[in-house]
Amino acid sequence: MGKTGKTKNEDKISKTLINTNVYISFADFILIISPSPFILFPSTITNSISVMLLPAVAESDANGDKKKISQTASLTVGTSLAMGILCVGLFLVYGNDLGNIVFKSQMAGTYITILAWIVLSCIFQLPWGAS
Repeated sequence: MGKTGKTKNEDKISKTLINTNVYISFADFILIISPSPFILFPSTITNSISVMLLPAVAESDANGDKKKISQTASLTVGTSLAMGILCVGLFLVYGNDLGNIVFKSQMAGTYITILAWIVLSCIFQLPWGAS
């Protein structure tokens, strides 16, 4: 009997179960975050575009050209929205296939499909935060 009142075999079994539960929890966590490169990919493009446009918008602001600033913002928002809707559609239709092909996991595909709607939020949240 050990300090806990259990036999050595019971202690081994208990430690094995704890280690197994930790592994399963870690595996679930990895599975949940594994689709994030797909979900965040569109926002990296829109974020890069917004950062590239900052000097042009700043120059237009310095020159007092409010019309050019408005046109640039409208074009950027429209393009981002179109790209976001396209990506959401692709992830909803092909999310399960992407999960199976890339991650060899049906559950990763399910997460891609479920998280597809987050793309629209990320597309607008990240670029506005960068500017």
